[in-house]
Amino acid sequence: MKKQKFSGKLIFCFLCMIFLSDSIFGENSFLKLKSRLKVSGEIDNNIGEDYNNGISDKALKVFSNFEASGFLPSKTYYKINMNGGLRIYSVYERENRFISNMEGYVSKLLPNKILVGINGIL
Repeated sequence: MKKQKFSGKLIFCFLCMIFLSDSIFGENSFLKLKSRLKVSGEIDNNIGEDYNNGISDKALKVFSNFEASGFLPSKTYYKINMNGGLRIYSVYERENRFISNMEGYVSKLLPNKILVGINGIL
């Protein structure tokens, strides 16, 4: 039980460090982090409009953007970008939504100023 509480606090501190800092390391270092967290609320008055009994409900919206980039040895650059969003309704759970997107990029500078790169989207 104590290990779970400690690991939960450690994860919470790590997430706070990521989301509250613009950049942890220098401009040309091994790792640069950027993050943004947005939390808001809304009242939706047309939930279930396609059903017989439409209702009004409160929703919590959480959106985040996390980016990590930096240089690896041998003139290799990497960048990872993760976006996500969550909308949770208090009563009408059928309308809950989760959206996520992840992109990655790796490039290497070869001799004669040739740049080779790979992009990926998940």
